[in-house]
Amino acid sequence: MSPVESVPDPKNEEKMFDVVGFDYETAYAEHCTHLLDVLTRIVNFLPPNSRVLDIGSGTGKPTAAFFANKGHRVIGLDISQTMADMTVYEPPNGQKFDAVIASHSLYQFSLPALRSQIFKFSRWVKKGGLVAIGTCLKPDEMAEQGRKYDHRGWVERLIERFMGHQAKCTVGLPKAWSGFFEDAGLEILDINQRVCMPEGGAPNNKQDQFFVTGRKIVDHELLGPYPLPKKLSEPFKIVDANIKAWLEFIAKPTGRGDIQEAFDALQREGRKAVLCIGSGSAALARLLRKHCDAINSIDFPGQGALPNLPSNVVVSNYTAKSPPFPNQSFDAIVSFGSLSYSPSPAIAIGELLRVAARDATVILIQAAPDNEFINLMNDTLRDVDISPRAPVHQGILLDLAGKALKNARFDEVTYEYVGRKADQSCQRNAFEGMVREQTGLGGCMWGIIGTVEKAVP
Repeated sequence: MSPVESVPDPKNEEKMFDVVGFDYETAYAEHCTHLLDVLTRIVNFLPPNSRVLDIGSGTGKPTAAFFANKGHRVIGLDISQTMADMTVYEPPNGQKFDAVIASHSLYQFSLPALRSQIFKFSRWVKKGGLVAIGTCLKPDEMAEQGRKYDHRGWVERLIERFMGHQAKCTVGLPKAWSGFFEDAGLEILDINQRVCMPEGGAPNNKQDQFFVTGRKIVDHELLGPYPLPKKLSEPFKIVDANIKAWLEFIAKPTGRGDIQEAFDALQREGRKAVLCIGSGSAALARLLRKHCDAINSIDFPGQGALPNLPSNVVVSNYTAKSPPFPNQSFDAIVSFGSLSYSPSPAIAIGELLRVAARDATVILIQAAPDNEFINLMNDTLRDVDISPRAPVHQGILLDLAGKALKNARFDEVTYEYVGRKADQSCQRNAFEGMVREQTGLGGCMWGIIGTVEKAVP
């Protein structure tokens, strides 16, 4: 088969993997030997009858066969059939794995999508579970195309040669992969690197490949990136001079699944007196106004008043000051990122708890650790800001909130991703965007966010 003349779309990429699957096992026998060495080390960490997810299972050899022969249960996700869908795959019924193995199956992910995928892998394994990813360096292609690693150790949209085909890929140095693992609460156990030569192939077809293996050492990967900073970042400041630009920016994302999921949760629990704070409060009030007795919406200026405002809805502009309400006024409180704007998040959380009634539901939503906007902002600050400011970190706010809720005797505190269903098309576009050379933040700013949610007994 002649080389592909242009970068293929995702469907053609799937066909490419179908075509080369068996040929690759034959041509790169050294790769299989390397992989088996890695798997032999991994299996020593696993308890009997472990559950293993093999991502990019292909023919089932050698990963699935290796673990099955050791008495473990293996679920295979075939990259050639599900490449675009992998970004929205979720284990059924919240099942956890003892190990997730992705051997050379993540090249066509953009860097933001790759970061998200590693956080997913961390979420899918139990505490103490393992994540192993195999990948390659591409020194020859980088030299030919005049490409260099960025300051983080990554290069995107590199055109790779793959057994007579071409495809765009993301390539990272071992230290860059290690950084992503550690961000997701995965302790590095091993980096196993080897140069593999094809059978009878030319030297320029060699593969400088390595496997990174990490063990999950945290309870909640959602609180990352790890380690948590020692101090809080400065609060976001939205002032009259930039409020219009900010509102235009946050209006761009496709879908606000966090708003819909908050509405669904309040509906399930039959909440009637609701306080909504932050960007999205007015939209939530629109959904709730026919279902609640009293709604107070505190949103950013300019979000727009409700048409024909009903008597049970009160809308006011957001400030960082205490909510002007009596104690135990609400049986539900929803905060959309408002902790990021408070000069004292601990005091703000205390005030929210003050106005929460007994048996209240409190939902605090902040950006997830793989939020593209937050990570882009932190990268920019590192490049242009020489002051010793703490990075913008949402997980430390959720951690602070979770501890406050436990101290307030909430009988259950959970950390969850929300907005995922509404954002499935966004995540798929983020993946396909690299292949089709589409760039930008897309609809992913609010695509994955964290919640702390519970009712007081």
